[in-house]
Amino acid sequence: MVKRWWGPDRFTCSVAKMGVRVGTPRWYACASLRSWGGQDAYNLWEYEAVEPMKRLVYDWPIGRMMELSRTGMEQCLDEMAKALERLMSKKILKSISAILAGQSVASLCRARNSRDGDRARRSLAAIPSAVVFEYVSHGHATGLRRNGREGIVVSGSLVNSSAVMTLLLIPSTVIWSYFVGGVVLAIGLATIFLRGDWKKARGFDKLILFGPLFYAAPIAAFGTEHFTVTDAIASVMPAWIPWHQLWVYFVGACFIAAALSLVTRVQARLSASLLGLTFFLFVVLMHAPGWAQNPRNRFALAVALREISFSGGALALAASLTGQWGERGTHILATIARYFVAIPVLFYSFEQFLHGDHVPGIPLKPVTPEYVYGHAIWTYLAAVVYAVAGTLLLVSTKTRAAATWLGLTVLFVELVVYVPIGVVERASLANGLNYVADTLMFCGAVLLLAGAMPREV
Repeated sequence: MVKRWWGPDRFTCSVAKMGVRVGTPRWYACASLRSWGGQDAYNLWEYEAVEPMKRLVYDWPIGRMMELSRTGMEQCLDEMAKALERLMSKKILKSISAILAGQSVASLCRARNSRDGDRARRSLAAIPSAVVFEYVSHGHATGLRRNGREGIVVSGSLVNSSAVMTLLLIPSTVIWSYFVGGVVLAIGLATIFLRGDWKKARGFDKLILFGPLFYAAPIAAFGTEHFTVTDAIASVMPAWIPWHQLWVYFVGACFIAAALSLVTRVQARLSASLLGLTFFLFVVLMHAPGWAQNPRNRFALAVALREISFSGGALALAASLTGQWGERGTHILATIARYFVAIPVLFYSFEQFLHGDHVPGIPLKPVTPEYVYGHAIWTYLAAVVYAVAGTLLLVSTKTRAAATWLGLTVLFVELVVYVPIGVVERASLANGLNYVADTLMFCGAVLLLAGAMPREV
């Protein structure tokens, strides 16, 4: 039904993946007319609010859509403009002309065919990177429209791209995660300077000081998501575990409490040990069984190993806080942590050598966007450093230096690749915040391992 309904007149919908739940991505592909070349133009967004038969809010990341569409979107621009203007004339959409300071849609979309691709790109570049649509049912009236398609009569608006409205376009679910993570990061920074740790540290030890902060701030952001997108997180839990929502709330509260504990040093050893156990259980109960169902899924394996490295980082911090054992580098937790980080790092190195077009750091599905300067260079650079540092960690040689340089590399990747992605995808949890936070947390885990390794004489 969705495939039959979606898209401009005379276009065909070849892909329709839809789940009307908060935080669930929605993905469509419309094939253009054969006379235009027949390319697919993709639409990708996430729902921010769902009230059945009353209200529907979703974000529309145009920058991401351009990345998916390439030539297909260029050919669909003019048809899209005409369709939006028809909706506006029928008062189905009220303020289409307010996309950019009063300019009409037609003035932005001048591409008449594929030869006008450069003009189309300039037009799309002027549109905000994320537009939030809010549809509200009009008297809850349903029925057949003039074209014979079933649906709800709706009204809504597009928001212009002023600085104030750009902030308002970011959903509250994203704002809350950034806010809580930012507060934890600020508390951690204050603790470092107020305790005098920054003055005492020398050389790369100053970088290692940021390990707990880089680890704790994402933990706090993820803990906040347990309260803002509860249903989405509960849906990935195994069916045999009872009381899904209760566990989601409980783990979220524990994550936020643990993050505060790590940056304030209050019961930090206990918190680190419990975090290490929690991420290990995530792997055993969810990620490993999920990967076992399809062992050829390299992304599922990458995620499982990422969680293992998160466990290793927490165990390394627990080891470094155990006093004399930690200083000698002989504590069993430090040894386990070293393997928990080294093995994922070597796998990631291999994957980055094979798939240089994908994002570096933690090699997952996204391809490195065109707007990231250097593009594949950073993936291959990370692969080389990962190979050397991972090998040294595995054979227990110069482990502190290896982990420190590895952490510095991940931090560099975070700044040059993931921060730009976070800015462009600022309105998205799945495509923006989560990738930024995951990579920062991986950096924190590696630096926590560096702090637990013995100093080379």
